[in-house]
Amino acid sequence: RPVSAGLPYIQGSTVTPMGTVTVYFDPSTPTLSVEIPPDCVATVVFPQEFRGLMVRDIDRAHPAISGDETTVLSEAGRYTFAAIGTAR
Repeated sequence: RPVSAGLPYIQGSTVTPMGTVTVYFDPSTPTLSVEIPPDCVATVVFPQEFRGLMVRDIDRAHPAISGDETTVLSEAGRYTFAAIGTAR
């Protein structure tokens, strides 16, 4: 699991053969934004701040998932994951 190590935010991008992938994480909220290019598949491993919480993609109408899980993104665009409460 990624660790924020006390940083106020984490931000980065990398160029892939399919285009640029960007990530922004705010551990204080916690909110994680990921943007992927067309024809790209990404596996998101949620940072430890999401552990024990339910997470929802607030940019899309996908069902909430546990922050203890990983999720696979296969549609181009931006995904913003936010904690919406404790996991059951």
